[in-house]
Amino acid sequence: MSKKSIEYANTYEVLKPHGFTHADLDTLHRAESTLNRLNEEECNGWPVMHNDGRVYYDWDQKRADANKVKSDRIEARVTRLVESHGLTVSFGGDPRGCAIRILLPADENGRRRYNSWDGESWVIDW
Repeated sequence: MSKKSIEYANTYEVLKPHGFTHADLDTLHRAESTLNRLNEEECNGWPVMHNDGRVYYDWDQKRADANKVKSDRIEARVTRLVESHGLTVSFGGDPRGCAIRILLPADENGRRRYNSWDGESWVIDW
């Protein structure tokens, strides 16, 4: 199995008891991929071809505003999905990290399952 397949299987096993389906995971994965791309664009700018044939990255306020509207729409959809399963979600804006973080409830010993560097959340990252 590939690393991504293993991460998907682990995520499914962790979220399945909360009622998540494979279709829900597909929705989360698409949303995370899109949000991560939007975060990268927010950080790096957008490719612009200049007269010398080189591609540079430049800021485009019109595209930034459009991306903000798109990311707000995606975050609202993900929030509705995750909260419908009784969990809490947060979003990361750093393109080096994961865009979607789900906070799982603590077990009887007060410990949470996590797969992130913060030691508190389950990220959608495959």
